[in-house]
Amino acid sequence: MNNKHKELIEKGTKFIEDNKGQMKNLQLRQRWHFMSEAGSIGSANTFVFYKDKYHMFYQCNPYGNDLENTCWGHAVSDDLIDWQYLPLAIVPSEVYDNGNEISCLPGSVIVHDNKLYLFYTSVVKENDKLVHQQSLAISEDGIVFEKYDHNPITLNTPDYFDASNFRDPKVWKNQYHFYMLVGTSKDNKGQALLYRSNNLLYWDFINVAAESKGEFGSSWECPDMFPMKDKYVLMFSTKGLKERKTIYLVGNMDYSTGKFIYSSFGELDWGFDYYAPRTFLDDKGRRLIVGSTSNFNSEAATKPDENSYTGALSMFREIEMKSDNVLKFYPIKKYKELRKNRISNSDVKINQLPYLIEAADGISFELRLIIDLVETTTHSFDIVLRSSKDETKKTVVTFDIRRSEMYIDRSYSDGISKGIIKTPINLFERKEIYIHLFVDKSSIEIYTDGYRTVHSCNIFASDEQNKNFIKVNDGELFIEKIKSYGIEKARK
Repeated sequence: MNNKHKELIEKGTKFIEDNKGQMKNLQLRQRWHFMSEAGSIGSANTFVFYKDKYHMFYQCNPYGNDLENTCWGHAVSDDLIDWQYLPLAIVPSEVYDNGNEISCLPGSVIVHDNKLYLFYTSVVKENDKLVHQQSLAISEDGIVFEKYDHNPITLNTPDYFDASNFRDPKVWKNQYHFYMLVGTSKDNKGQALLYRSNNLLYWDFINVAAESKGEFGSSWECPDMFPMKDKYVLMFSTKGLKERKTIYLVGNMDYSTGKFIYSSFGELDWGFDYYAPRTFLDDKGRRLIVGSTSNFNSEAATKPDENSYTGALSMFREIEMKSDNVLKFYPIKKYKELRKNRISNSDVKINQLPYLIEAADGISFELRLIIDLVETTTHSFDIVLRSSKDETKKTVVTFDIRRSEMYIDRSYSDGISKGIIKTPINLFERKEIYIHLFVDKSSIEIYTDGYRTVHSCNIFASDEQNKNFIKVNDGELFIEKIKSYGIEKARK
């Protein structure tokens, strides 16, 4: 490792060590979602299972609650729940990756010859314009990364590409070749460019693997591609579509031409706060996904604990593809080990009076409900979460049975968060609604529609907001089963 890079890594790591103690007890710090030890966390850059450990690399700024001084944080785990933080993996230190406050952008890691090859987007300023390039760092032990002497790596790229919007390389191997997918934009429409290499060092442009015609946004970030069953999945985060942020396409990948032809598409997460997810295949053969719940464009991003921290990652989810090529997203089973104080009830009828949800301290918990649609006569019902005693502050999740829709309203969640999001849910010929939700200190994640539909939302509620209940707007709601669990604090 060159001296400058080593010194800057040591500086950042020492700053984290000196300041992490005061971060642990901040009011809104998550109890069991992954967060950086100090400062901000952006996206989950990449994951890999290497030398019997899960390695997570994440975008972070150890010095503040924004994404200036962008570094790659690094942590390892045996189970994806309890994490050990390691020294920073890479930091801006060279001419080619130190041209802007946000200089070491996301990428991916691949194991080759028992080494880790870490690809990232490096940003440099040329003629007062930001230029995105792809760079490489290599590690022989999975901890210390040496930047490649010939960075940025050479990519034979089309002349028309937008050098200021060319980022987030995803690298994988198929048969005898390595492939790299990079997100970009052309004519204000998102694209994913495909490259091929024999040695991970020199790359040839193959094709525009896929592109938007306007329906999938103006720019694609953090593209990811992986096989599932007899299909391929291409996923990306997109700009320019307001509520639609993370999309997956299912289709066929033709490696001979470098073209991906999709036949269906869906949403990875419908919530307010989910972006830049990454997937990886673990040692058990599971395709796992995790995304960022950090919204740096919102007022809420920096208000909760000013100058202390911003952001967290979502839950880890396992992806399954059903026969209709629709993806399902299940919380990994390991979260069950965090459960405590189970409370269950059956055959609950709710009409005029709200039903109080007993769930540990009402702040960090898991809730599972099965709604009997045959016995239910109400047209809609609300699950009210993290409410104050006088109900002036609350987050309301509404299920409109008559319209086959659900709404999340956080207009009164905390005095900072805003917005109502509406999502269709498939109730056609259904006799039940199954709802599975998780609440942490400053987030809510809701799984419904048979785990096809997921919502990740930040809320910055105080500890006094620990009242949770269900109420109906007319008629009667019949709950076949309701179970709640407190969630233990994970070590991280």
